[in-house]
Amino acid sequence: MSAWSCQHQLVLGQTAVDTKTNEITAIPELLSPLDITNSIITLDAMGCQKEIAKQIIQQKVDYILALKGNHSGMQAELEAWWHKCQREGLAPEKYAKHTTISSGHGRIEPTFRIRFRNKPSRFQQ
Repeated sequence: MSAWSCQHQLVLGQTAVDTKTNEITAIPELLSPLDITNSIITLDAMGCQKEIAKQIIQQKVDYILALKGNHSGMQAELEAWWHKCQREGLAPEKYAKHTTISSGHGRIEPTFRIRFRNKPSRFQQ
């Protein structure tokens, strides 16, 4: 597993993923020694874990985490928050929404992306 800097086109760090474990344990090991304050971290769905998100926040980093349906509790909370924002009048100019549908490996997967122009107050903490 690697930490990559898009800006510098450089690998910042690497760590091996043990055969008896997975990325969930390797991500914190990879991020800990890095000075990534004021950076943006992107992780796939495997990295969408509460403890990993806490560590990223403690390191003063913004982040983009992928959320899949197998995180049903977190997905339900996010969907409820999103619907509440829409009911309360979240102005369309404050966000951009994009949907794609892809297929492969016998699956059809819709992907929804919402990008906020400013961080919503719910996530200021």
